[in-house]
Amino acid sequence: MALAIVYTNNFIELSLDGATDFDVVADLVGLGMPKNAPNGLRIKKITFIPSAVGDTLIVRDGQKGPRMFSAMNVLGIYDALESMYSGDGKIDRGKSMSPFIDASECTIGVANQAFVIFEL
Repeated sequence: MALAIVYTNNFIELSLDGATDFDVVADLVGLGMPKNAPNGLRIKKITFIPSAVGDTLIVRDGQKGPRMFSAMNVLGIYDALESMYSGDGKIDRGKSMSPFIDASECTIGVANQAFVIFEL
């Protein structure tokens, strides 16, 4: 199964399969995203909806960039470990980010039942 991407209004929803990376540049331009997608997106919020206990997610700013978000599902309860958009811990909604999810850094228990939602 492949990564499923839905773009509507100010939301990008990913259905994670546990095997496919997500790269904002490679994956969104073909979906008719705004012209600025290759230069990054202004993200207001990231939400992770896990599929099972033990699911983990890491979102980086660029393929080799720093973590901008990480979360895990512990004992069936969503538990955000980190939600930083800048180095000082403050959310910087004016900065353009290039979200990248490396499937090898994440654990998804049930393919296409874990979701990441980017609010723009």
